[in-house]
Amino acid sequence: MKNCTISVIVLLLCWPLNGSCGQADAERAESREQKLIVSTKVFKPLVYRVNDELVGFSIDLLKVLAEELGVEYELQVTESIGELLKSVEEGVADIAIAGISITAEREEDVDFSHSYFDAGLQILVPNTSDSS
Repeated sequence: MKNCTISVIVLLLCWPLNGSCGQADAERAESREQKLIVSTKVFKPLVYRVNDELVGFSIDLLKVLAEELGVEYELQVTESIGELLKSVEEGVADIAIAGISITAEREEDVDFSHSYFDAGLQILVPNTSDSS
C-alpha cells in the first residue's frame, strides 16, 4: 500500500536570505521590501478559511517559520496544486506551503521540505471472525 505524504514546499528559490541570488532576483526581492510571497491552496485541515482569514496547521507552521526567520509574508491563494507549483517556478511566489503529495515528477521541478503530515491510506473492513 502506498502512503501519501504531504509536505510544506518550502521552495526558497533564490530568496535573499540564502545569499545566492542573481541581480534580477535581488531587485525583485528588494522591490517587495523583503516580504516573502507565499503561495498556498485551501486543503482542510492544513489550510482553510474561518470567516475571511486563512487558518490551519500549515498556516500556523508558516507563522512560526516567518517569526523565527524574522521575515514578513503575504499569502496568495491558488485554485490548484498545478497553479501553486507554477507560481513558484515562475517566480510569482518565493515559496509555497500547502498539502501537496510529493511525487518523483514534482521533485524534478521543485525542492520539498521533509514531510510533516502522513496521510497513509487506511482501509476498514468489518470483523467477521468467529473467535468465540
